[in-house]
This record gives sequence, structure tokens and C-alpha cells, in this order.
Amino acid sequence: MLYTLGMLAFVLAASSYHSIEQVAVESPSPSPNSLREQIVVVTHTPLPTPEPPPNFSAYTNTKEKKRMFLTYFGDIVDKQNQILNKKRAKLLNIEQDVVQGLALSTQEKDFLNTLAQDFSVKPSLSLEEKIARLRLKVNGIPPALVLAQAANESAWGTSRFAKQGNNFFGQWCFRKGCGLVPVGRNEGSQHEVRKFATPAESVAAYFKNINTHRAYRHLRKKRETLSQTKQKITGTALASGLIHYSERGEHYVDELRGIIRFNKLETLPEPTKVLQQETKAKLADGPTDATSGKASPNQTPPLSPTQQ
Repeated sequence: MLYTLGMLAFVLAASSYHSIEQVAVESPSPSPNSLREQIVVVTHTPLPTPEPPPNFSAYTNTKEKKRMFLTYFGDIVDKQNQILNKKRAKLLNIEQDVVQGLALSTQEKDFLNTLAQDFSVKPSLSLEEKIARLRLKVNGIPPALVLAQAANESAWGTSRFAKQGNNFFGQWCFRKGCGLVPVGRNEGSQHEVRKFATPAESVAAYFKNINTHRAYRHLRKKRETLSQTKQKITGTALASGLIHYSERGEHYVDELRGIIRFNKLETLPEPTKVLQQETKAKLADGPTDATSGKASPNQTPPLSPTQQ
């Protein structure tokens, strides 16, 4: 069953090139509260570059700021989900061929090998096991959950890391100069909060993190169970799988669910369509009631993000 939450009107760009970046992934057998990370090289398909984000700090009207935030990032999230849905559809078609005993073409084998590399699945696995692992990882993420995390981690786009580094999810990096040094970083710590060229890159890194990092296996298993049983995949349902995203644990999960509930993110099946018509023009015009605005402090960074 394909995951279809959010607006899926995005058409993939004709280009299929891959960019190569350094990313951080956990070392084997990390403890839940101290996941170690190492640098590896992976490939991913970049998103088209959207318009620069509005200056969210300039909005003194909280309702207007939230609407602009949800409109801007809703579009980016929907496009990322569309990319994943296309890959998942092809994966499921290949799975059906395997079940029916049909031989795979060279193109299909290459596609599976590329997915395995991109989603951290061992190439040495049997064909059936490789597909089973990929089913868990190659899938969309409910827009309500992504938007709630982006709002929480970036203080609705007003944090220092969001404004100076296009980092809306608190992703870390570990090479000197790769990002912004957090104020009050513990002595001896090496991490920085990664800088991205665009907000879309931050969103793509977040999706990669959630879909590949072993800290979020519970989320991926829950998502696949809902899909297999033809139940709706919601942000509220998957939020429990993010207990290791922050040192606040259950309190962090409750906070995300509160943001989803208070802002009615689940009740808008296609939030960007609802908001887009009346707010899209405002992205260029800016807020009607502006001030210089001071960035709010960023939320606690994720405990162990992959940094692609």
C-alpha cells in the first residue's frame, strides 16, 4: 500500500544526477543515550531549490507567522514525500515480480542496489531480505510530524540555526567549521550545528535521518505495520518513534503531539493546498506588521542525527 499523506502534485525533475556528501551515522551497537557517529560517504538525489524562506522573525502576528511557515515548508515536505512515493512504488512492483518468480532486469537490479546504498541496506543480503529491509525504509513521513518537528526545533523558523544555517531540525556535524558552534557547548565536545545551503537540504537530511538511522527503527516498523494493515499513517501515531531524537525523551514526544494537536496539523489532509491560495503571494510581500525580531534560542539538538 502506498503512503499518500500530503499533497503529491510535485513532478520529478528530469535530471537524475546524485550529489555526494559526508554524513554521520552511528557506530555499531550504540547505547540509546550516547549514540556515537562516524563519517561515511553516501549519495542522494537533491531537491529542486525553492524560493528563499520568509523572514519569520519579522512577523509579530503569531497566526500569520505560523501560516507562512506551514505554507513554505509544506511545499518542500510534499515534494520530498513524492520522491519517496515514486521510489516505493517501483520497489513494490519489483517485489511483486520476485514473489511471482519473474527474473529481474538489469535496470531493476541496479535500482535495488542504488536504493540499498542510499538507505544503508547491506548489499550482501539475499534479494528477499534486501527488499524487506527497503520496504521499512523507503517510505514517506507524515507532513504533520515533519512540520511539528521543524516548528519545534527552529522555534517556527526564528532560531539562530535556522536563520544563519538553514537548519530547521537541529542536525549536527563533526568536522570543524561544518556548521555553527552552539552557545554553551560542553568543554571537549566537537559537534557543531550543521549549515545547509537551503532549507530544502535541511528537510532532505531530516528525511534521510529518520529513514535510515537505527535510533528510529521503531518509527519505521510502526509505519510499515500501519501500511500493511491499511490504517492511516499519522504524525501522532509515529511520534513515539522519535523518543531518541532529543534527550527529553517522552517529554519531547508529548511536545510534538501537542504541536500537532494545537495547530490541527492532522485535520488538514493537505495543509499546503488549504493555505497556499491565500498566503502564497505574501511570501514575496513579507509580513503586514513587521519588526526586527530577535531569534529565539534553538531547541535541544537531536541526540544522534545522520548528517547528509
